[in-house]
Amino acid sequence: MLSNRQISIIKYLTKKDDYVTIQQIAVEFDVSPRTIRNDLDDIQYYLSAEPIVLERKPRVGIRLYIKDGYDVEKALILGGYHEYSPKERAFIILVILIVHEKTTIEELERNLQVSKNTVVGDIREVEKILTVHGLMLDKKSYYGMKLCGNEENIRNFLFNIHIQASNDFHIDIIKHIENYTEINPKISYDMIHYVEQMEEIQYTDIAIHELHGMIVASLHRMKMGHHVKSSPMMRMMEEDFMYFYIQKFLHKYQKSQMTEGDISYLVMLFRTTKNLSRGRIGNRDDERKVVETGHELIREFAKRVAISIDFEDEICEKLIMHLKVAIFRLKNHILIENPLLDEIQYSSTVMYDLTGKLLRKYEKKFEVRFPDEEVAFITMYFEIIYQNYIKQKTNLKIIVVCNEGIATSALLKQHLAIFLPELPIYKTLRVSDLQEKIDDIRPDLIISTVTLNLPGYSIIKVNPILNPVDINKITAMISNISYQKQNQHLMWQLQEKKNNKREKLFLEEHCQFEVNIKNWKEAIRVAALPLLKDQCIEKSYVDDMIKVVMEMGNYMVFIPEIAFVHAKPKHVLHTSMAILNLKEKIVFGSKMQNDVKVIVVVANKEENYILADLIHILLIGDNIERFKNASSYNDLLKLEGEEK
Repeated sequence: MLSNRQISIIKYLTKKDDYVTIQQIAVEFDVSPRTIRNDLDDIQYYLSAEPIVLERKPRVGIRLYIKDGYDVEKALILGGYHEYSPKERAFIILVILIVHEKTTIEELERNLQVSKNTVVGDIREVEKILTVHGLMLDKKSYYGMKLCGNEENIRNFLFNIHIQASNDFHIDIIKHIENYTEINPKISYDMIHYVEQMEEIQYTDIAIHELHGMIVASLHRMKMGHHVKSSPMMRMMEEDFMYFYIQKFLHKYQKSQMTEGDISYLVMLFRTTKNLSRGRIGNRDDERKVVETGHELIREFAKRVAISIDFEDEICEKLIMHLKVAIFRLKNHILIENPLLDEIQYSSTVMYDLTGKLLRKYEKKFEVRFPDEEVAFITMYFEIIYQNYIKQKTNLKIIVVCNEGIATSALLKQHLAIFLPELPIYKTLRVSDLQEKIDDIRPDLIISTVTLNLPGYSIIKVNPILNPVDINKITAMISNISYQKQNQHLMWQLQEKKNNKREKLFLEEHCQFEVNIKNWKEAIRVAALPLLKDQCIEKSYVDDMIKVVMEMGNYMVFIPEIAFVHAKPKHVLHTSMAILNLKEKIVFGSKMQNDVKVIVVVANKEENYILADLIHILLIGDNIERFKNASSYNDLLKLEGEEK
């Protein structure tokens, strides 16, 4: 196996265009030339199976020849040759400390294949991490070091670093747990299948992997003589049906001593793990309270967005199952990671804010704080419930326009039916009939075989044969229009009676009008200039906003022709808003493009209160059109408001 230094040497050589001497490499890596020669022998052996040649010319140097298009770094990772970062090494050391009674710097050197100095530096990072979690290292000369702290905290800590490592790094903590323990993995899998059978539930594959690692680690800690002490939370688990299932299982398979706290901890692990089916409702009051709260939360959501709810619906069932697991995790200080957090915050801004406000009401009831990751998870469920309900209410009105004759029209309709069978075609018109009927129909989208000039309408010109490019354009446009319609429908339902003062939302010096800009990135930069000048934001916030649009797409255009650009609050100094009204529309975004007339820069220190206030104003009367066509600050102040 290649060492970390050897992997680093390969990466170092890939960046060099010319020959490098052994002496230069030795200086770079602070080792002897002899060590480098030995490393190069190992590297040459490894590379013999790859489309790479390691050329070693006496008195000239070393050089790598790589076949065009070959990704060396990716190949190293896929081949299991990964150079661990300091953070990753710290996590591996933590696992070793948890599953071993003690360890030494020399043992860590061998395990990590790094120098003693590197390990010493990694230990300092490890101690910082442990301090935050109320744990510590006991270090003794000629003995080594061991982990000290509350046993429940140690196991929870392992659970948390597994979750973090799985999401942030190229390491599988569970695999390292298996390598460092002597527990038969079959025991943990048998326990999981036994609980599934008794509880009439089914865990996801990811959940089984997670449970397996934590069960193995827990059984190993018990075998070492480390046990979870009884606590109010652990004693609650003793009332759970699952407690007796696990107790019965362990008496049969696990011969080492175990405490009520150990069994209760395993119950907690199962209860904080996601499953595919609801199973039985436990006999504990707190579990029933979660189910009742889930129903109450869904009812309140339905009331706020004015929809009816069927609690037998599968998605409602899954939301309640998810909430049960989430509250168990939060009560037991287990991390909740959501890889879709950023996308949900930007793509479902209005729904995310509503979900956060609804969940806050239940924090005191359960004595937990719902993190952003959990708010995003519940938002995803609410989005599905809402979209399923309003699908009928926001059906798109699409017309097809042809002017080449009956055959052309029939051909286009046939191809639309074949390639886009769910497309709701409202009517097919000739160009000569379009002008007369369009204002009555008011279509969301016009698919035409001829060039049309109809300001205010979305038009796609296609080939009657409907080639792949046309299909992609139609699909993207439909997705875009549906997204905007659903958001507008949601915002109408959430509209509140407010007397918002325009001058408090957007100051005159933060507004620019009839500016001529063609590039969307430049438009964001220009829109943000007043906020930079007044030190409301840092320059990095502008870069963050552009990066969000590049990575997330045009989720910020949830009202046609208005882009509400924002980013995380890290570089926001003061909550503020800026408006850039363009002279002409521009094509906005990279992944999914929209025509945009106004850029609104939203800089929030916390929640999107000023954005919500602006949306409330825009939803009154014809304020959206007046906002887009404003040519002065006075025009903004004249936007229609609520009656007092």
